[in-house]
Amino acid sequence: MDWFSRLEARERLVLFVGSALVLAGLLYSLLWLPLTQEQASLAQQIATYQDDRRAMLSAAQQLARWHTPKTATPTRTQSLLSLTDQSLTQAGLQNTNKRIEPRGDNEVRVEFTQVGFEALLQWLAALADGAGVTVQTLTLERHTEPGMVKAWLILISAAS
Repeated sequence: MDWFSRLEARERLVLFVGSALVLAGLLYSLLWLPLTQEQASLAQQIATYQDDRRAMLSAAQQLARWHTPKTATPTRTQSLLSLTDQSLTQAGLQNTNKRIEPRGDNEVRVEFTQVGFEALLQWLAALADGAGVTVQTLTLERHTEPGMVKAWLILISAAS
């Protein structure tokens, strides 16, 4: 401290002001600047998360619209047996090796000895969407010909 007392008043003032400026610069660069940069980074992350959330909510609403169950089952005046036979004709499956047996008013057993797998699935989807018919049981067996299957299924009408 002896060297400080030997300084003139003007030099001491310059030393105080310089030290204060160096201390302020250090505080700014070591404390304030990193905090503001981190705050800006976190604000950007929050904005990104909010955008992601909005996109996910939109996708969830769209999925909910796609998977909303139908409230009204289509009414039909024909029997499930005739409806099944008619839908097979409409799907182009009338010439497949098939057997259709009624099992009561609201249940039909269908057997295919050889049918295209994709054609079968498209027919079942159309039957479910168009007439409210559901598959109670489905058994598939691979056929020797690629893309073909043996199928046994029981269809039930929504009225049961």
